[in-house]
Amino acid sequence: MDCGRGMFCPFCGKHMSSLTRFCFTCGRCLEFLKDADQTEPPDILHQCVQYFNEGHSYAVIVDMMSSLHGVNISLRTLKSKLNEAWL
Repeated sequence: MDCGRGMFCPFCGKHMSSLTRFCFTCGRCLEFLKDADQTEPPDILHQCVQYFNEGHSYAVIVDMMSSLHGVNISLRTLKSKLNEAWL
């Protein structure tokens, strides 16, 4: 169940190199993801960093990702992604 460059756990936001049955960090079941569409989503990290650098609050970024890009991202995942970008 390899997803190329990897993925993030939708529950805790931890980066995973491949899709597994359970997240190694939070232990949540990830089996529902194996049937998900495997097309590339928009570059979520790039968009989040851009909005952060523009001075938007975390809540506004989460809202913008959902309304403008159709990407539902939790506040926890957003903070994790920004942390990975050293922000």
